[in-house]
Amino acid sequence: MKKYFFCFLIFVGISTAGYAQVDVKDSLLKFTYIAPSYAFQVPGADLAKLFGTNSNVGLEILHKTKTNWIYGLQSSYFFSYNLRASAGILDSIYTQDGYVIDQNGTYAEIRLSEEGFMINALIGKILPLFQVNKNSGVMITNSIGYMQSKIKIVVLGNNAYQLSDAYKRGYDRLAAGIDLTQFIGYQYFGNNRFLNFYGGFEVTEGFTKYVYPYLYDLRENDTSSKLDLLFGFRVGWVIPFYRNISNRFYYY
Repeated sequence: MKKYFFCFLIFVGISTAGYAQVDVKDSLLKFTYIAPSYAFQVPGADLAKLFGTNSNVGLEILHKTKTNWIYGLQSSYFFSYNLRASAGILDSIYTQDGYVIDQNGTYAEIRLSEEGFMINALIGKILPLFQVNKNSGVMITNSIGYMQSKIKIVVLGNNAYQLSDAYKRGYDRLAAGIDLTQFIGYQYFGNNRFLNFYGGFEVTEGFTKYVYPYLYDLRENDTSSKLDLLFGFRVGWVIPFYRNISNRFYYY
């Protein structure tokens, strides 16, 4: 996932080699734009019982109206090696020395990490602070969508029967459900095509349940509702697609 995201950034960088002159500060404009972004996040509530801080890479496809309303779609992928629950999850299949025996009779190499994603529909508003640039200002958005997170279990060589795909689901705490996200920050659009950006504070509330409620390590069903919180600061680079008065499209 991360590899494809960075390839996308390289493609966008190449595509910005040519662009048309548009005076963004002259008047209110409507246009579509995409925005790759990054956030550093701190979990809360039930999510904090499993994971520590994480990184989050996102991509938004949005449309801005002449009245500074914005709407569109956003997606993000979050990940971390900072697990709080990793110490006990596999205890039931560990040897006395703290290892899992693979099919060859040797110690299996196991990697645990956090993995999750969100897909949301977004609506918001840009509130200009200065008359010299009415397209820029304080940005407030709300979004709703689908959230999923889990403990990613990777067995190098995939040779431990106890952690085959059929059994991982009993340990990985896969949770999914509806999420709500609120953002407040500053959005800047300028005549310099490489200096369009935003930054601000973001909060996500996930209302989730375990997809596979029977937990092998605890030997019990957990069908309770979860509250998964994420707090973070997000920054994004914005690539607008402007239309000039002759109705020709310019991409940059």
